[in-house]
Amino acid sequence: MKKILLTFALFLFFTVVSFAGGNKHKSTNLFKELSTALNAANQKSYNTTAEFSGTSFKYNGKTIRAFYNNSDGDLVGFSIPLTVKELPAGTIETIQNKYKGWQIKEAMMFIDNSNNISYFVAAAKDKKPTLVLKLGAKNKPFIYTKM
Repeated sequence: MKKILLTFALFLFFTVVSFAGGNKHKSTNLFKELSTALNAANQKSYNTTAEFSGTSFKYNGKTIRAFYNNSDGDLVGFSIPLTVKELPAGTIETIQNKYKGWQIKEAMMFIDNSNNISYFVAAAKDKKPTLVLKLGAKNKPFIYTKM
């Protein structure tokens, strides 16, 4: 499961530019709160790729990942793992109706540096490729990609 979460997070990280600003969910304080927590965190773990750098830190009992653009050093955003119960109301039922037989394995929220919030869900069924679903307008899920 940890391997799936890491793959899920890295996939979202490498595609952050393509979905930034997608959903109209907004949070006026969360990005600022996470930025403050990141700066105050004593224990961080770092990883770097050719284009992006990331760091993980604890906030409210969760491991949050912050992502930076290597070309300019700007903070791109944060990924926050969610429990299924933390998804927007009605999401679980909508996914169960639209993707019958698929099981939600992971959920994640991404907040970009403009305070846009996007929700993603990894769903599995039998030996089929894992679906990464993004919640669109009115929290309607659609296939973002297959892994």
